[in-house]
Amino acid sequence: MPPSDLVEARDPADHAELHATRDALQRDIARLPRRQRAVIVLRYYEQLSDEEIATVLGCTRSTVRGYAMRALTTLRVSPGNRGAELTPSRRDR
Repeated sequence: MPPSDLVEARDPADHAELHATRDALQRDIARLPRRQRAVIVLRYYEQLSDEEIATVLGCTRSTVRGYAMRALTTLRVSPGNRGAELTPSRRDR
């Protein structure tokens, strides 16, 4: 096989940078208001749907979406969040 057909192996990610990014994101999440923080944790860490989150929090699905939108907006503009992204793990939202 000619060398041009070989896929270059990527260097392993810098673990210190990954930990620093994760720690910064955790600090940013901790600064969110209680309900926004709960929605983020339940959605992205516990992988609950909006309906399940609404049941846990005792509110409507639209309220859950509002909390999520405000929380994600805050996290996107946070100076400690350098390029880290939260993406839904389930498409049923």
